[in-house]
Amino acid sequence: MESSNTAERTRLINDNEQPVTYCDEELHTIEGDFAGVTNPYKRRDKSEDHPLSKVQKMHLFLLVFTFLSTCVYVALTKSLYKPFEFDRINTVISFGDSYTTRYLNMDSLTYACRNCTSAGGPNWVIYLTDATRWVSWDFAYNSAPVNNSIVKQVYIFINVPTVTDVSTQVRSLYPKLFVSPTEKIANIIASQYVDTVRTQQSTLTTIWVGINDIGLTHDWNDTDAIDIEIMQKYRVLIEELLEKGVFQFMFINVPPIDRAPMWHNKSNQKLIRSRVKAYNKKLKEMIKTLRTSHSAATFFQYNAWDFFNGLMDHAKDYNMTDIDTFCPDWSHPVERNCKPIGEYFWLNNLHPTFRVHKLMAQDVVKYLRSQ
Repeated sequence: MESSNTAERTRLINDNEQPVTYCDEELHTIEGDFAGVTNPYKRRDKSEDHPLSKVQKMHLFLLVFTFLSTCVYVALTKSLYKPFEFDRINTVISFGDSYTTRYLNMDSLTYACRNCTSAGGPNWVIYLTDATRWVSWDFAYNSAPVNNSIVKQVYIFINVPTVTDVSTQVRSLYPKLFVSPTEKIANIIASQYVDTVRTQQSTLTTIWVGINDIGLTHDWNDTDAIDIEIMQKYRVLIEELLEKGVFQFMFINVPPIDRAPMWHNKSNQKLIRSRVKAYNKKLKEMIKTLRTSHSAATFFQYNAWDFFNGLMDHAKDYNMTDIDTFCPDWSHPVERNCKPIGEYFWLNNLHPTFRVHKLMAQDVVKYLRSQ
């Protein structure tokens, strides 16, 4: 007589017309007359029924792992990221043109002199560091556009540009200090931080460029397309800096250079004004896009257009008596019947005086403190 277990198993097989899988270890083998016959009760390897199950499980595992890793990364990024704090900043890194340059010697990491600028005295970066005691690493270069090739910057020799554009500043000069410095350079940098440490969160990166891009292309056809190309190159540079760990930016837009003596009361003044407005609009749009795609980074925009216009519109409040002309020869101001330099807005046909730079630096500090 069959045991109740055997009868039950037989019934189940007959009812379903297929073998039943049991988890009894004692049923894994068959003895006696049934030797060599497939055991209908033997626990089967499920992969035999589903040959892709291992692949599917691995695929599922990878999907889950990737999802969880992304969640952890986002969570860590948000938890580790600290919003901009003015009082935490100890370093300002600058890219740009003659409005910003201090002529950094890339071998000794020293500057030519305090007054060796386009302002006839200290520029806004120097005044900014005077007010904050920040360490300044200034890669800006006179006449620099975003990219020489776009604006067809003049070349002296084949493949040797006359100026170091912002693209070169970002891709060549910056890495020499902060990506792969020599031991000598690393030691010089370290010597500037005896009582503090430079970190990503203690560093503000400023970029002021566009004046030369506009000046060199203002009378070209389809300047809208040119601005689009400039902004595309501009954004690529920002993305590259982000990849290098830079994530606190202050962009400065183009001031009203149409009011500079170079173009003031000239036939192309309106054209220059419209070009500046168009460029600044696209810069603002680029910054908005960056904020959307890089929410963990900081993107400020200081409005030099508004500041310069406000200063010239209320020049008398600052004891400035001339916002339209400049002294033609600062080496002989008396002979040329020039006013004291403090009364001029413009040092020459395109660059403002150091007094304008000082006032702007004061305004930049107020702006940053308010963020």
